[in-house]
Amino acid sequence: MQNNQGSINKLFEEHPYFATKFEPQFSSEDLEKIGVSVPGMESLPNGYIKLYPEDFIVEEVTPQKKVCTTEETPSWEITENPQARFTHATLVKKGIATLEALMELARHLRIYHNRIIRGGLKDAVAITSQRVSFEGVEKEKLEGLRLGTIFLKDVSYERYPMHIGNLYGNRFTIMVRAQEPVAEKDFSTRVKKLETEGFPNFYSTQRFGRRLGAHIIGKKILQGDFEGALKEFLAKTSPYEMPFISMIRVQIQDNWRDWNKIYSLYQKLPMYFVHELRFLQSLREEPNDFIYSLKRNSDLTKLYYDAYMSYVFNKTLTNRINNGEKLPKSFPFFGDSPEALEVYGPVLKSEGIDTKKLRIPEMPFIQLRRGTVPVVIFPEKVKYKVLTEGVVLSFVLPKGAYATTFLSMLFNLREGDPIPTWVKEDQRNLKEEIGELEKELGETKNQDVAEDA
Repeated sequence: MQNNQGSINKLFEEHPYFATKFEPQFSSEDLEKIGVSVPGMESLPNGYIKLYPEDFIVEEVTPQKKVCTTEETPSWEITENPQARFTHATLVKKGIATLEALMELARHLRIYHNRIIRGGLKDAVAITSQRVSFEGVEKEKLEGLRLGTIFLKDVSYERYPMHIGNLYGNRFTIMVRAQEPVAEKDFSTRVKKLETEGFPNFYSTQRFGRRLGAHIIGKKILQGDFEGALKEFLAKTSPYEMPFISMIRVQIQDNWRDWNKIYSLYQKLPMYFVHELRFLQSLREEPNDFIYSLKRNSDLTKLYYDAYMSYVFNKTLTNRINNGEKLPKSFPFFGDSPEALEVYGPVLKSEGIDTKKLRIPEMPFIQLRRGTVPVVIFPEKVKYKVLTEGVVLSFVLPKGAYATTFLSMLFNLREGDPIPTWVKEDQRNLKEEIGELEKELGETKNQDVAEDA
């Protein structure tokens, strides 16, 4: 494996083209791929985020409105309950995705990863904090635990485990690096308008994976094309991946169903193909049983299905806006209820989806939820400071709402590679720039929030 990595590094040095990548952006072209098409967004001033993980701080807010801070000091005073079955902790991480961080913790603690439960997913290129729960792990094993850029704090015994959606929302503290000096008066006017009128609650690019194609996989699952779903995930090339990765995926297309050959191809970059190797392991266990593979990796399968639901939501909201319709307070969750079909039916019909077959008997872990999703979001506790590099903002959003959707109402937003030449690279301490922030929130506007974080 090390020889593989050495050969690949040498190839990248001799032929840099193979290592170039163009990540999804918040451009009108990329947003349209995820169902978002609203005129006027491209005329906003250019802004760039996540030059450093320190540029994007996400602190989870508990249902009790307490903020899980990213500093090493305690977020709040711990109340002991030693008779409780579950151990909770605040997970603070830098530069790593939530699921990868949980896998690291599981490996270190020598437990199955499904014994660690989180309320939501947090950004990878960021510094983030969130509550997680552990089943059958003593408090002493977690206190002071540090693994690379991951550490745990605020460890306590609790009666119940965490569950998806078990949070109020998140506080974001973000540096947006601007191409042109930010005109404070105009910026203030636009921020106040968003605070007063809110912004459309589109699902952002993170929901759709690094290839912006998770919803396509989900649609194939919904249609019962299980092999097609796996082939889309394992073999589909993308302009958002390095040409070297695309070459590997083309070879996988040419060797489809030869799982041992495909395994050897993925082993060239095992850290990049972590999720692909998970599916491949199950395909090697039960060759060509695609339902088994999807069920064996139910957490990822559900993410793809949810991504398609998110695409349908975005497309429905886009149509309402572009038709000049007044937006309701909320939409029902995606599903087969009469209320949901009335809202999403037109888009599902245009997608060729049979609305009588929204449940998947082969995948019982995929459940159609009841409840509502907010259509308009009001940013709360907004603070900002204009700098020579751009602007630092701090604000709170409820669960299910995306900071990048809010920022896309203020900037023509970019992130990742290639980095624009106009980006100023000075690094700032965002917490120092923005000033003191609350550790506990008071009254909030956004009460009708989705259960899906």
